[in-house]
Amino acid sequence: MPDLTFENLNFSFLIDAENRIAYLQEWRDGNWSEAEKLSLPQQIQGLPKQALLARAIRDFRGDDSYRALCSALGAEPMERERLKVRLQSASRLLKARIAELIYA
Repeated sequence: MPDLTFENLNFSFLIDAENRIAYLQEWRDGNWSEAEKLSLPQQIQGLPKQALLARAIRDFRGDDSYRALCSALGAEPMERERLKVRLQSASRLLKARIAELIYA
């Protein structure tokens, strides 16, 4: 199986699924950092917010490759974004319903 790579402006993952190893680098001050070696699968739920892996995963959330990256790391995607969207839409519905009751 070929190596998988996931890159954005801040982080780069190289995943060697055959050997169950991932390498993570961060772009700092114009250079890539020393690669951090991670064994697979990785548990991403409950990581400290400032951990390098947690920051890297958060940075990929808006990308189309987010789910593929989580899958390659052997982890479930963090679903906070989905919950946030649901709460925002519920809030809009509630505001609309209140406005409807006031102006009825």
